[in-house]
Amino acid sequence: MKKNGFTLVELMIYMAISAVIMLAVYSVVMMAMRTSSSLGRKIITQQDARLVLDMMAMDIRNASYNSLHMPGMWRDQNNLPLPFNDVTKIDGNGLCGIQVANQSNILVEMDLNGNPFPLPPEDGIIGPPGENEAIFYSYDGVDTIRRSSNFGPNFSLFGGAGTGTLVHNNLAGVPLFQYFDGIGTDITAAVVGNPAVIPAIRRIRITIVADTEFDDLNTGARKRMTYTTDVVVKNHALASYTGGN
Repeated sequence: MKKNGFTLVELMIYMAISAVIMLAVYSVVMMAMRTSSSLGRKIITQQDARLVLDMMAMDIRNASYNSLHMPGMWRDQNNLPLPFNDVTKIDGNGLCGIQVANQSNILVEMDLNGNPFPLPPEDGIIGPPGENEAIFYSYDGVDTIRRSSNFGPNFSLFGGAGTGTLVHNNLAGVPLFQYFDGIGTDITAAVVGNPAVIPAIRRIRITIVADTEFDDLNTGARKRMTYTTDVVVKNHALASYTGGN
């Protein structure tokens, strides 16, 4: 060690090296913080998307459930009764428990509970409010999936500004709902073009394209996740063969 301490040059070199080290440490810490923040946003979107997908699948799986084989039980999209036709032996409009089916919307009905709710057995009635026996899912074509129960108000279910997630099926060019017949043929276009094809539905594919609302702090772009599940509508198949009851 020098008796007279460090020279000015040595001090400048030391300070320069220290600054480089501190800058490197700062960069690593900031990157870790950005990564952690972006990962947290992605995890929230993933968890919410999976929960919503499971809920939708559960509701749609029960479409056309009518264990009492009750005629005249179904209701149209305006909540009007669809009486059983004694001549044709077809229940209402013949669509059974899927009254609306297109790429962005679906209305499913099922007789799950007795009256008063939730006492069994099933009562052969769709509703009243609170029984979740008529479920309408809709995608606004922008960033939000909505859900209504028993022809009530349409509430935001998933996505939208301020939620951390944007549903971007529209930007990805992917329909929320696709429909298939008993041999696996995609009949979505036929169903959309002619609701009379709805009784032929045997499987429904649900696809959610979810983007994080805010850009990833490292890449400067939103994280996109796509989740898909197929639902076999066994009760709807049975109801279609029995005239809807």
